[in-house]
Amino acid sequence: MNPTRRVAIVGAAPGAVRPCPLPEDAWWIAADGGAAACLSWGVVPGLVIGDGDSLDPQVAEELRRRGVAFRHYPRDKDATDLELALDEALNRGAEEIDLFGVLGGRWDHSLANVLLPARPAYAAARIQAPGEEQSLYWLRPGRLLELSGHPGRSVSLLPLGGEARAVTTSGLRFPLDRQTLAHGDSRGMSNVMTGERATVRLEAGVLLAVGPPGGQQLADG
Repeated sequence: MNPTRRVAIVGAAPGAVRPCPLPEDAWWIAADGGAAACLSWGVVPGLVIGDGDSLDPQVAEELRRRGVAFRHYPRDKDATDLELALDEALNRGAEEIDLFGVLGGRWDHSLANVLLPARPAYAAARIQAPGEEQSLYWLRPGRLLELSGHPGRSVSLLPLGGEARAVTTSGLRFPLDRQTLAHGDSRGMSNVMTGERATVRLEAGVLLAVGPPGGQQLADG
């Protein structure tokens, strides 16, 4: 299996918006019903993975006609379709993963999809969920999140799975200097950019950053 540096995964959440521009350098995975969004965006995924419960038969037929590979799992399984897709991306050596169609619809699915990328198993990849107005970035130690926007743009920082320690920011109205954010703490909510650039880093834990689209996770140091 050839390593794939960037993978885009499309879930089955309703109302998934076509990314603009499309990440043309990505290898695409449709998580079950996300295949319909792929087709509507003009994207032919390299793989459709899941249990088929949200996959339109006509969409499946069209993708098979185009030579797309399918990997089917039973409905009674211990992992969601998104988890299977993330595992596949990591198995292919993905260094960067874009998530689309993972928020909206059922609350339980949306919450699980926010928590899932914080698992230690996915620490090797830079994971983000690009959006039109806001994007989600799962930030880990050793990486610097660089955000571009304008003064007044909202940036929220939410610890996942425990404390986020030694959190340091720049370019935000309420700066953090090696501060600890506890799990469930709202202290990191609704900060704002003071200029056109802001950065976030931490030394331990996992931080969900919600901010303007187009951010980059860079090697820190």
